[in-house]
Amino acid sequence: MRVFSKFIWAALLLPLFWACGDIDQPPIIAQTPSSITSPPSEIMVTTENGEEVVVFNVSPADFGTNMEVTYIIQMDRPGNSFANAADLGSSTSTSIEVKKDDINGMAISRGITPGESGPMEFRVRAVPSRTLSALNGESVTINVSTTVSFNPDVPLTLEELVGNGTKAWRLRPSAGSWGVGGFRGDLGFFPGATTNLASVRPCAFNDLYIFGQDGTFEYDNQGDFWAEGWMSVPGEGCQPESILDGTPSEPFNSGVHSFTLIPGGPGVLPQLAVTGTGAFIGFPRAFNGGEIPEGGSPTERTITYTVTAYDPATQQLTLSLRTADPFDDFDGVFWTFVLVPDELAGEVGGENPAAFTLNDLVGSGTQAWQLKPAAGAFGVGPAPGSDAFFPNGGDISGDRPCLFNDLFIFSEGGVYEYDAQGDVYAEDYMGLTGGGCQPEANLAGTVGAAWASGIHEFSFEPASGSDRAKITVTGTGAFIALPKAFNGGEYDAGPPREDESVTYDVLDFNPDTKELTLVIDISTDGGVWWTFVLVPAE
Repeated sequence: MRVFSKFIWAALLLPLFWACGDIDQPPIIAQTPSSITSPPSEIMVTTENGEEVVVFNVSPADFGTNMEVTYIIQMDRPGNSFANAADLGSSTSTSIEVKKDDINGMAISRGITPGESGPMEFRVRAVPSRTLSALNGESVTINVSTTVSFNPDVPLTLEELVGNGTKAWRLRPSAGSWGVGGFRGDLGFFPGATTNLASVRPCAFNDLYIFGQDGTFEYDNQGDFWAEGWMSVPGEGCQPESILDGTPSEPFNSGVHSFTLIPGGPGVLPQLAVTGTGAFIGFPRAFNGGEIPEGGSPTERTITYTVTAYDPATQQLTLSLRTADPFDDFDGVFWTFVLVPDELAGEVGGENPAAFTLNDLVGSGTQAWQLKPAAGAFGVGPAPGSDAFFPNGGDISGDRPCLFNDLFIFSEGGVYEYDAQGDVYAEDYMGLTGGGCQPEANLAGTVGAAWASGIHEFSFEPASGSDRAKITVTGTGAFIALPKAFNGGEYDAGPPREDESVTYDVLDFNPDTKELTLVIDISTDGGVWWTFVLVPAE
């Protein structure tokens, strides 16, 4: 009876199996990544051939359907699984050109000693135009011979860092030289861009960071240090160095370590790394990706600081260190330290970094200013001096020449003139379409007509106490650098309000280079600032 039952069940199920065979099954799409075909065995970069290109030919990627594909050549150090991949160049064709200077800078920033050669891994990443996952091709190893290079916007060299053999640096004793924020260069978390801690923490601002030609890095706290609770020391504030003895923080005493300087290259910021147990610059607790926990002790490690700015005229050196990954609306947690040579520290102190006068503004009677054609000269961010929202470190002067040739002219008697020099950078709010540089005549008859060249008025308010110096321009369409920005907001569309006054704070002024940094808060809570760096027009 059981055998008979089995036959019955088999007979009943057999048609179901046949029916399943008739159901259309989704096809299995085989996807094939792209690969670099006939890669070079070596890429040699010299000071003479940096503008030359290396052509990477790649095989087409197959996503199982026809679509446009963008091919990206990536590079990283061997064995890193492209965790720190550098995007060297991209194209929608299977032939991608990459400048040797770009390869040079990226290779140096990923560990090849400037002027030497070493292996780097390259691969092609295929990115489809539709919502499919990108495909990474197999890596190939190419030997890259680098040349000593530097970033033209941040021209820090070993000779600048060590001087004639040994050079001592210290924190600049003024506002904006030490702090932490959510973006590179931002001090919004603490203590804010306008707070000068030099008088509050003199024992931190007298510390010396000494770099030698032989690669030695010496930290000299000059007998005292700024004590905090996490260091396992009694009390906070300025304490004698000897109180560190016998604590987990003892390695933070004065000592000799080592350093390396990676000059970077075009588009690649230099890096300054210090190595040793307790080696640090600016803040002992911070290291790449974290901070020492309460009661913790420093270990033998290398801390790498990104050199975000260096001015050969003033010798001000700005370092950035990220201690936490991006979160919420921030790029992460970034510490900023501005150093100056020890012998120049006394020249830059004081509560107001922007010691700017009316005579500086108008010169001998009339002075024309224009935007400095460099990174950081025009941008918006969460704090004064920050361009983290846009363009985030980029130099846009080449993309917007009609913006960087504008003249902002101040004359005795309160006369202010804007001269667009015949062209403007067009945006929709101005009543112009098409974007880009356009003839100034296109503004005629639009809602942005008042933002054309014209004569207005200005007033100047010198710095007082903790208040910055201020420049106010008044008139229908009066502005500096950016027409749409006004105190507390931006225009969504013209026309500008009649006889409007717009006030700009003087964030900084360099009497040697004549660089004038203006900022304007366009928010209601101090969270969005435009920054403009002006220089006298030639």
